[in-house]
Amino acid sequence: MKTLLLSALLISGTVAAQPDPTAEPAADISIAEIAEVVFGTAETVVIDAGGVSHTVTAEIAETEEQMARGLMYRESLDADAGMLFHYQPAQHASMWMENTLIPLDLLYIDSEGVVVKVIAYAQPNARRSLTSDHVVTGVLELAGGQAIERSIRPGAVVRHRFFNNVETAPAEDAVEETASDAVSEEP
Repeated sequence: MKTLLLSALLISGTVAAQPDPTAEPAADISIAEIAEVVFGTAETVVIDAGGVSHTVTAEIAETEEQMARGLMYRESLDADAGMLFHYQPAQHASMWMENTLIPLDLLYIDSEGVVVKVIAYAQPNARRSLTSDHVVTGVLELAGGQAIERSIRPGAVVRHRFFNNVETAPAEDAVEETASDAVSEEP
């Protein structure tokens, strides 16, 4: 019964993960819980495509509840916004558009941050399963048309902490040390 209930909720969810349809669900998710899902602070995601870097502010979907909710019931999505789904472990992913009111572009991303598949203008409210065709670590959803407008194709690179490909700035102490070392080296 739990499997049947979870399956019904996932099918009615926007963009839900479907790693293994025969697996037992990790937890029961009620419709009320899906409606009340809270996402944390949005994070910066950089997409390198066609020699140009595009910055997107993405909400993060990591928990089962967040992934089941996705962008469901949203009436709009800014061109510079999105939602990044994180799969641990990496797996084949399937997404749905049920209860999604706006068209979305889906970028399926491997563990290195490389886009392996793009679905542009996924149809709102559709029940069709949109599969990754590859093992992925993430899926980035953007407003419909953004992949085409930004020339995002398979091979583009998505930079985010999930893919361990984000350069970090040197720590302030290291910068201060370097500056003081430079002063002391002067004659």
